[in-house]
Amino acid sequence: MTGPSGLIVVDIDHLDSRGEAEKLKRQLFDDRLLHPVLAFTSPSGYGVKAFIPYDLARIPDTRQNTSENIHWAMSYV
Repeated sequence: MTGPSGLIVVDIDHLDSRGEAEKLKRQLFDDRLLHPVLAFTSPSGYGVKAFIPYDLARIPDTRQNTSENIHWAMSYV
């Protein structure tokens, strides 16, 4: 990869149950604001990973844009 992909990976681990992980995965996947391109339960069954798209052109400074989008996604989740 030669530059930002436009995706933020949100990784949530150590949930209390596999059922909670499945519920969170569905909530993230159905979220209209986040709109992940992929969400899945981790191999342990007690975590969730989601790939959240963001606008690469929102701020001309690539590092600032990426940093602000990561901060927003983590604060939202």
